[in-house]
Amino acid sequence: MQQTALPPLPAASATARRGIGVARSGQTRQALLDAAERLFAERGVNWVSMREIVRASQQHNTSAALYHFGSREALIVAVVERRQAIVNAMRHQRVDELEACGQAHDLRKVMAAAIEPLAECVRTTDWGARYAQIYSELAQRPADSPEVQWHTGHLSSMLRVETLVQRCLPDLPPSVLQRRLRMLRNHTTYALSGWVRFNGPVSPSNSVRFRREVEALIDFMTAGVGAEHHPRPPQA
Repeated sequence: MQQTALPPLPAASATARRGIGVARSGQTRQALLDAAERLFAERGVNWVSMREIVRASQQHNTSAALYHFGSREALIVAVVERRQAIVNAMRHQRVDELEACGQAHDLRKVMAAAIEPLAECVRTTDWGARYAQIYSELAQRPADSPEVQWHTGHLSSMLRVETLVQRCLPDLPPSVLQRRLRMLRNHTTYALSGWVRFNGPVSPSNSVRFRREVEALIDFMTAGVGAEHHPRPPQA
């Protein structure tokens, strides 16, 4: 009995092919970001080449990082921003809760809302300490450096913290407040990443010590941000 030949399978549509290409491109981008984040945290941002990042991400095209990000500086920005966005959203939630329960006038609680989201990421994720390490290094660079031109939307929760601190400390000059909040951001990332470097990742065996460190950090920053301002006398 003669068998009827089956019709050929239709070729994938252009839309389907584009979808596959986008998915693969996204996977490559994430692999490059993961590799860059790990190497930057381990060795320092200045001491990692684009070629090493491509090799660590197991990509065969040596130009993959430049193709996806355009420049080394843009790659560094992307490494920071993908974590920054998560911490920013968590901090917004903490500020929302603070305002909802009528405790936004308490400076220590405001400092806790600013600090604890990053501390929670350090405690519960494998990337939290790496992000803090990279951020603390980049925070020492000039503000106009291309690798620190982060999306302002990812810092929006700190603007809300600033507003709450202004209400708590209405007599503090704005320039002094800005300087102290910059110290808050920089010292928080430095302290938390440093704790992990000396103690290892947060685990059941050291979680109590980590929590004490976070509480001490909140106390320290509350005292520092809220300290009495002593203006300098005018220069003769």
